[in-house]
Amino acid sequence: ASAASLKRSILVTAVMRICFSSSMRLTRARTVPSVTPSCSAISRLLTRASRVLEARGEHRLAAACAEQLAWILRDRGQSEHALSAFERAGALAAHSREATGDEGAHGVAAAVGIGVVWTDQERFREAEASLRGARAAADVVRDSGLSDRAALALARCLYWQSRYDEAAVEAAALVASPRDGDIAVEAWALLARARAAQGDIRAALTAAGEATNRADGGLARIAATACRSMAVVQRLVGDEEQVR
Repeated sequence: ASAASLKRSILVTAVMRICFSSSMRLTRARTVPSVTPSCSAISRLLTRASRVLEARGEHRLAAACAEQLAWILRDRGQSEHALSAFERAGALAAHSREATGDEGAHGVAAAVGIGVVWTDQERFREAEASLRGARAAADVVRDSGLSDRAALALARCLYWQSRYDEAAVEAAALVASPRDGDIAVEAWALLARARAAQGDIRAALTAAGEATNRADGGLARIAATACRSMAVVQRLVGDEEQVR
């Protein structure tokens, strides 16, 4: 039994290192131009890790690998492959919940990912249902970070349906109290876009300013989101120089 426990510990440690190394390399690629990791190699690594873990009955860790793989695929524009990976992550999380009785956070995270991809594909009705369900489930398991992710994704879904009032309400709720830094920046940026679409230029400028100030010194991807929101608002103001 001790030997099996040791092998399991070694396996878990190795997989967590794989996931951490993958996320760190991709993060550095967004912030340090000279660092160009191979997304294909990382994807293959995560795919293999997930398969091996599933075969060994480590469904929770397998789900975590599948989820990370799905986000990489989505970032590369491979929506259908990303959707399949998120669905697999959800199925693995369900197996883990049945076997161990864990809280099911990975399943909720997979539902958020599915909702995001469906929004990308303009499958708005399905996306909204998935995201509302994910937020409710995150509240049940008392995972505030996951709930915030679901709420942000829902606000984005509403925005792209031109339901600006509802999107603004969701985004405003996210910025009303302290949140994870990246979530707060993205929420402020989305709120700026929604206010601009509503014609409230002053509120849009305020929100865009909050987004850009909070993004300063952070990840390039997050900073770009904030800058795009400011550009949208400045274009409405008519300041082309600031847009550039």
